[in-house]
Amino acid sequence: MPSDLHPVHPQLARLYAALGDHLAGGRPDGIFEARLGGPGSVPGLDDLGAAEWQLDLLPFPPTEAQRAALAGLGYALAAETENRLTYTLTLSDALNVTLLSHDLGASHEQKVLWEYLSQPAEEHARSAYRRAFLASGRFAADAEFVPLAQAAHVARTGVGPLDRAAALLSPLGIPWMFAAGWALDLHRHSISGLKPSQPRDEASRPHEDVDVVVGREHQLVVGKALTGAGYRVSGVREGAYVPWTEPLEPPHFQLHAHREGHEMLDLMLTDLSGDLWHYRRDPAVTLPLARARLVSTLGLPYLAPEAALLFKATGANGRVRPKDQRDFEAVLPALGAAARGWLATRLGEDHRWQAALRAVNPE
Repeated sequence: MPSDLHPVHPQLARLYAALGDHLAGGRPDGIFEARLGGPGSVPGLDDLGAAEWQLDLLPFPPTEAQRAALAGLGYALAAETENRLTYTLTLSDALNVTLLSHDLGASHEQKVLWEYLSQPAEEHARSAYRRAFLASGRFAADAEFVPLAQAAHVARTGVGPLDRAAALLSPLGIPWMFAAGWALDLHRHSISGLKPSQPRDEASRPHEDVDVVVGREHQLVVGKALTGAGYRVSGVREGAYVPWTEPLEPPHFQLHAHREGHEMLDLMLTDLSGDLWHYRRDPAVTLPLARARLVSTLGLPYLAPEAALLFKATGANGRVRPKDQRDFEAVLPALGAAARGWLATRLGEDHRWQAALRAVNPE
């Protein structure tokens, strides 16, 4: 929700004032996104409970200072799971507040779920959700319907986010490529022979944003093109947004581009000098650019899967995130022997993926 809408919602404005606005810049914590959610936000399900404010909060779980700020506003913790905390406002009829983990995907899951249930044509889904809710409660109903919502989201959006990004970047005449989960999806379906004339449903799961690798030396060209297209482009330093008024220098490597109604573009500035792709976390690890930058059967450039997986192999907390584990398992059958060998030699011998990389037979 854009910052200029906060004053329209007094309760939400108070939450932003207490917890901070991450997108406003200058701080690594705060609210990344806020929206109305919960059964009460869906026409036809509002009798199951009131709508709630859903906050994609950084960090998650919230810090002691953030918990104290909520307590100072009169909020009391009512329910807690690994990726969701629900607060009620005591002595008030204000909406509940649910804090959702960004890193574990809970925020995007809820967004996709309520998008699905709100579709006019999904009356049957709403009826089935109601039965599950009344029989087992909201957590169980959500767990049952999130996979259905994700599948519907993928079928509805296809690679539209990639087409929109490519329409902006391709005319610039510079090397760039999709990365992260989208890169793995493009590779998986290119190996299986998907052609441009076939249905574009090749996303294995909903993606929160669009990750793009661009050469560091071309950041001004890319940034100006995005700004001209109506995006707000911010640099990322130590986890906080900063005004992007000059090129980012190492070790800083991220630009985030936001535009209302569009997917966020996460631009990762990368050393592509010498016709090589350099692994940002260890520049000594390289791939020839001709091998690192592949082109899908849909004509979209993407980072080679072994390179994309190297980033996913270790999360910020030193563990593989659940969504990265799922991405690895989905793309593993499409990895050739050279890709599997390259990745295996760059992971620790005790990494959880080693056995799977060695067990898959060459095609």
